[in-house]
Amino acid sequence: MSECASIPVAPGAVPLLGHLPRLARDPLRYLDTLAGEGGLLRLRLGPKEMIVVCDPQLTHRVLVEDDVFDKGGPLFEAAEKLMPTAVGFVPHARHRRLRKLMQPSFTRGRMPGYGEIMTEQIAATVAAWQDGQELDVATGLMTIAGRVLTSTMFSSSVSEQTLEEIVADAVELTRGVLIDTALPAPLARLVPGYRRYRRAVARLRATMLRLITERRAEGEGALEHGDLLSALLAKAQDGSGDRFSDSEIVDQLALMMIAGTETTAQTVSWALYEISRRPELEAELHAEVDGVLGGRPANHDDVARLEATNRLLAEVLRFHSPSWLFTRVTTAETELGGHVIPAGTDVLYSPYIVNRDPHAHEFPRSFDPDRWRPDRAAGMPREGYIPFGTGARKCIGDQFAMVETALILAAITAKWRLVAVPGNRLRVNRNVVNTPAGLKLRVVARER
Repeated sequence: MSECASIPVAPGAVPLLGHLPRLARDPLRYLDTLAGEGGLLRLRLGPKEMIVVCDPQLTHRVLVEDDVFDKGGPLFEAAEKLMPTAVGFVPHARHRRLRKLMQPSFTRGRMPGYGEIMTEQIAATVAAWQDGQELDVATGLMTIAGRVLTSTMFSSSVSEQTLEEIVADAVELTRGVLIDTALPAPLARLVPGYRRYRRAVARLRATMLRLITERRAEGEGALEHGDLLSALLAKAQDGSGDRFSDSEIVDQLALMMIAGTETTAQTVSWALYEISRRPELEAELHAEVDGVLGGRPANHDDVARLEATNRLLAEVLRFHSPSWLFTRVTTAETELGGHVIPAGTDVLYSPYIVNRDPHAHEFPRSFDPDRWRPDRAAGMPREGYIPFGTGARKCIGDQFAMVETALILAAITAKWRLVAVPGNRLRVNRNVVNTPAGLKLRVVARER
């Protein structure tokens, strides 16, 4: 990468291994040190070198110019093998058609119907908790998020057993794709759990294909369930007649399971962690849900009125960025930050770096939900907050995710307090998403 020699090397490199030791030991702490180091840095991962973008404005350019900074890199390549037509992983040349077909599934008009399904599943799961129960938060929230998402995809057309199988297989897929990312196929096969992961992938795809086939067999009734599958089966609204094939629908559903299960669980888990440490925040949320809900389950129409809940979730997405690293590949020579970047260059960007940029956020390393009050948030540069990305490839399910996380958090805080368990050993699982593994909280019924 001699053409990029003018770009400074990121601090902390060691001979031969480059920055791998720092990233392996504590990647988020290391990324924190890169904010303020400059617009672009060279990052060395063993013999491989890539450009890391540290500046919010330059990151914005990378995201909006997705024809030049195209999807690419090891993670995308591994995921594309599993889901070759998933809208989140395909290159620019194939993206626009898939995005256009996906868009009707995520219009504002569909959200109340999805919210109704969410409310039913969330209320049933949270009500089953027992007073005094010790909850493994990450696992418990994975169960809730997986059930909610699967039910929103397939509504009543999926049995309880099938729902549980889909959730379990999606968890295996999310974790196993890292093996395919990091290792060549011969070595990946030697990793414990790899065969289980591959079986889960095959079973998940077969299950979704079966559900699609069964739904198509309903004829006109296939489009009347009000769920995501109905939306994906519907004819494109532009009159072109273009539709998803069944294999394309399988890929979109698999992608939604990956993107919508663990990241949702992670977001709510960190929210509960922060609530358990801040009595004043817990009291504010309890007062809000009592006032807005009056003892009934939260629904889609309540979300906009849950202002403190939404501020908390916005700050969790900033401070505990769910996905902390992404890669792009340049398709042509381009200029970025005053440097010439050759075609074929791996470019890395980090929502974690951008969301903690000191020029975009006052006291960026302090957890402060009140920074999202309208008077304070108005002056925040939009480039400095990218939990869902931006541009044409911004997460298509961002509103879906915000409604789901708000409904889950409201259901929990309306009924329960979650108290830290003594001796809790929190560790952060930083594989694909920033998950608080080992977080245990005790479920305590609220006194009214």
